[in-house]
Formats: sequence, C-alpha cells, structure tokens
Amino acid sequence: MINIITVRVIKFQKIIPLVVFVMITGCVDDSLEFASDKSDIQESEWGSFSVVAPVDTGINPYHDHFQRNESLPQSFLDDFGVTLVCELTQIGTWEERVQADRETCWNLITYNDTVYFSGTWIIGAMGEEGWSETPILDDPNDGHGTAVTGAVIDANPDAVIFFLEGFDGVRRAAEHPMVDIITTSFGPIGSVPVPGIEDDTEYAVNEMGKLHTGACDNTGSTCVQDATGGPPWSIGIAGLKKSIQEYLLSTSVSSNCKIIEIHHTNKKDSPSGTALEILKFLENLPGSKIDGPIDVQSHRIGNIFGMHRIIFENAEGITTFQHIANSRNIFARGALKAAKWINTKQAGEYSFADFLNKKL
Repeated sequence: MINIITVRVIKFQKIIPLVVFVMITGCVDDSLEFASDKSDIQESEWGSFSVVAPVDTGINPYHDHFQRNESLPQSFLDDFGVTLVCELTQIGTWEERVQADRETCWNLITYNDTVYFSGTWIIGAMGEEGWSETPILDDPNDGHGTAVTGAVIDANPDAVIFFLEGFDGVRRAAEHPMVDIITTSFGPIGSVPVPGIEDDTEYAVNEMGKLHTGACDNTGSTCVQDATGGPPWSIGIAGLKKSIQEYLLSTSVSSNCKIIEIHHTNKKDSPSGTALEILKFLENLPGSKIDGPIDVQSHRIGNIFGMHRIIFENAEGITTFQHIANSRNIFARGALKAAKWINTKQAGEYSFADFLNKKL
C-alpha cells in the first residue's frame, strides 16, 4: 500500500482539491487487454493544462488506467520537446506487448530522448545509463512508479504526466519550462536521503518556481519534513497562493469563500498572521470571482503546528485548498531564506508577503 500526498495546480476548469490523499493497493495486472479507438485532440479543443512530473523507478504505459481515447495534440508535443513517439501494442500480456514493441520503441530510446506514448497523456524520459534494462518501463512485479502515477491520475484525471526515471529526474523536471509539479517517493521517513535529492528539490522550488511533494512512506504514518518525505520548501504558502490564484482566474463561476486556520492551544493571536495574509491576498486579487465577504474562522486545538484551509463553494461544488505545517522548523527556515532574499534588495520597506509573492 502506498500512502502518497499529491498536489494539483489548477489550470483546467475542474473542481479538484489542492491536496489529495490517495490510498492505492497492488501493482499491475499483466494480462489486461485494451483496444483503443484513439484520435488526436483537436487544436481548437486544447486549452490550458498542468504537467505533473513523477520521479520514480519506472512506469507501465500499457496499463489500462492510463489509456485514453484522445492523444495529445502535435503542437503540444512539439512545444514539450518530444523526440520519439511510441505506438504501443494493445493486445496480449505485458511480456508479449513489450517484446512486440522492442524494435519500434524500447530499443530506440536514448538518454537524450523525450518519449510520448500515443493513446495516453504520458511523456517519459529515461534515467542515467544502466538504471534499468528497459528504459522508462516499470516491472509489473514492482509497479511502484506505476502506482504513484496512478495516484496522481486519480487526483487529477486531466494531468499531463512527464515521468522521469531515476534520481537525476528531479533536476531534469525542474529545468523543463512546462513542468508545474514534481512528485518524488524515495524511501521511508527517516531513511538516509538519496544524495543530491534535497539539493535538487530545493533548486526546483526556490530557483525554478516548481511545486514539489513527496510520498510520506509505505505506511499510514504522518509525514515529517526530511529529504524523502518532503523537505521544508515543498509546497508551502507561496505555492498555495499560486494555486488559488490560478484556480480563481480560470473559473467562470463565482464562489463563496471561507478560510479556516487551526493552531496549537498556546497560540495567542487569532486569526493567524498567515490567515490574514491569505485574506488580504484574496481581497486584492483582480478578477477573483468571490461573492460577499470572506469568512475567517480560527480554532486552537492540541499541539497542531499550523493548518490553513481555503474553501470555495458554488452551485457546481466545493473546491478546497490546504496547507499543513508538520514542524516549526519550516518557519525558521523561511525566516532565514527571507533574510537572505532581502539582503539582495535595494533599501526600502518590505513585508514577508513580498518574499512569498516573489515566487508567484
């Protein structure tokens, strides 16, 4: 069982939570058959999109969970930098299909290729030489990368997947201009961090403006801040505000809005400074389509470090965005990063909001 947190940057006009907790069990049925009557999406029907980049050991693009009736439009593939298109065999066992496609797909892939699997919304790139016998492809006896990607698709069925095999995939995803979110799953909480992963995720978030999220581990435990379960710069309030902004500017439906913040019982101020900052941000966001005054609620419960939930409700449904702090260390790290940032600015008066908004 894989317990993964995944994040949705809302660029489609869909009603999807920002943070979705998905529990999935099992790997891949290697005897599935799928017959596809696929066609390319018409250019006139192709609108805004979000790209999620899972970084893992491999993916099984044959799995019926990833099959679609529409292929991605050629203009998108060109912009993305696709160098190879694989038309995969859809009949037979997993082994039979892989063998049938070796000469036309798997044996052709090099490290410099960006591969699109026709009939899916999955693009892939192989890891460093020697990472696996067949580039990008997930072994159905393992299925970890396939399951992680399946969780992302369950959370956001309209996501375009850019699957990267191997540890160096984090930096490659960070440097791709069309990637919005990077998700990693590199071992249980408390395990020795994979060399370079922490530096690469920080680079992806702080330097390249991506959102990053990591799987907690293979149990139902609470995720802590470390290089495998999610470094302190993963997600964060800046990313939360960015996602809310993109949602509000993309939807055509007006909504009522509520902000709920929960902190430990020793916190004296109410509402929290972060809740007030989000309130100010929403009230001053042009074209946000928020009906009436925004309701702000504060609760003081137990030892909760900090939780902020923003809820939009309209006739079509309810959309929820949420940020949870699992450690006070993130506040200290944020202050240090803000101090480093302000040292590069000209003399003047700045707020912490200026530091956060620089990432939007």
